[in-house]
Amino acid sequence: MSETKSIHPLINWCKPYRAFFWLIIAILLIVSVSTATLPLVVKVLLDRMLAYRDQGTATVMMFALISIITVRAVASHFANFILCWTAGKLSTDLQARLLEKALVLPVHQLERYDLKKFYTDSISNITKISDLSTQVFWGQVKDILTCAGLIAIMFYINREASVLGIFLILITVLIVQIINKEPNRPDNQFLGVTKSSDLFRHIMKHVRSIRIDNGISQERNNFYQLLEKQRVFSLRPIIGSFLSRLLAIAAFSLILLAVFYYLLHQYHLYKLTFSEMIAMITAVGLLTPLLIQFLNRISTLNEGRIALQQLNEFLSLEYPYKGGMALGVIQGALVFEDLKLQNGDLLANTSSHFSLTIQPKERVALAATNLKTLKSILDCALGFNQSYSGRITLDGIDITMLKIEEIGAKVVWISPDMPLLEDTLAANVAYGTMHCATEAQLTAIARVSHVTDFAREMPYGFQTRVNKDALVPSNELKQCTLLARALLKNPAIVIIDESLAEFELNSEKVNRALDILIQGRTSIIISTRQPMTQKAQKIVCLDDLMRSTIFK
Repeated sequence: MSETKSIHPLINWCKPYRAFFWLIIAILLIVSVSTATLPLVVKVLLDRMLAYRDQGTATVMMFALISIITVRAVASHFANFILCWTAGKLSTDLQARLLEKALVLPVHQLERYDLKKFYTDSISNITKISDLSTQVFWGQVKDILTCAGLIAIMFYINREASVLGIFLILITVLIVQIINKEPNRPDNQFLGVTKSSDLFRHIMKHVRSIRIDNGISQERNNFYQLLEKQRVFSLRPIIGSFLSRLLAIAAFSLILLAVFYYLLHQYHLYKLTFSEMIAMITAVGLLTPLLIQFLNRISTLNEGRIALQQLNEFLSLEYPYKGGMALGVIQGALVFEDLKLQNGDLLANTSSHFSLTIQPKERVALAATNLKTLKSILDCALGFNQSYSGRITLDGIDITMLKIEEIGAKVVWISPDMPLLEDTLAANVAYGTMHCATEAQLTAIARVSHVTDFAREMPYGFQTRVNKDALVPSNELKQCTLLARALLKNPAIVIIDESLAEFELNSEKVNRALDILIQGRTSIIISTRQPMTQKAQKIVCLDDLMRSTIFK
């Protein structure tokens, strides 16, 4: 039941490409039919050439054989191209869907992940899923259709030889599976590598004592002996694998020899013609690799199913907080009352409660020994985090009663290291909810934030594309653009985050644009730099227990 549920999302994700899948079905039918008819065409061709000496018919059949092979090759290549294109498109769409989901989830949920590992694992899963829905699935369909056709043709040509041929194919596939099976490396080998790594670190840790005691030679010999044990141990699975493969090859050779004598005996008894023998050999040669591919894809199917479940679990996560109350014009008063975080290791292990009152249009600099905790507190104020006890109010209204979109429309969080879009300079200013801003608004804001000073030097002015049109933005241009974006939104509350990067306050343009942004707005500054904290009216320092010390 759970596997059926996990397939439903994949079906929905593939719906936009159903026209391509219908085309693939038609092409795969062509490939399957052309492959299955090859042995029959070979038989008829040999019969005409050897028995009837009919050169004209033989020539026609030869052209038919060449045409079938050509059509099969072209159709296979075309189907592979469509499948690769579809797999790439599906992978791109799933990655975009992954980013979209990550951007709307509560921030504390993402903080549980190692983001680099999470993204790498997710890309691996998406690759497996795209291959599962294209190459693997349709490859299995093609193999099933082709195998069914080849088996039917084999029984049509000669039933007794077909039974023997299928038996030979099954034995061959089994032997190939044994031969191609990778040797299982035991955990003891990994343990041996760990031991050598630990010994190396131990030696280097005590290198001073070893040098003083002149023990370099002894330590080297001891380390070498451990490596030799690991080397010998690593050869055991290879030796075992070689012996098993040697036995498999010997068994396969004996089976081929027995089958050869059987077919030769049947030929001398006139129970099998030469053309039938060649046709059967052709069918066996085509059927064997198809079955091997079919079995090899079974493990890939299981991997794709697991990847599908993992990705679907993440994409199915829902944001628990919806809110409902609209928010009109606000002054920007923000009050934290007995706040205690309850997610992870932030404040769950302490008994402290955080309280702070920020008056409308007040500029406050926040500094903390644990920046992660500080950001989590602000996440609560923005509705990004619901794992807390206590109360947070915005202009006297409990934020849990507000729509997240309403809060976001009144707040801007600006960090100087945020990358610009690969779009026009105007589009980078008119970002997000302000993409419908008028040209007059853009021009006015760009002038105040000094973006106009840079645009005058660009080849296409505000329509110059970032990272194209010979425009590689400097930090000064980048930060002025980010500040212009914030000004265009006209927020009531400004959060300036210098935890990862710093504004270039030595630039007069950046400094002036920043002063204009925080003027007359409730401003929260996350920074410990004196030039930045001097812009605040008070400084609040938070210790590990989130006790606040206020400096005017």
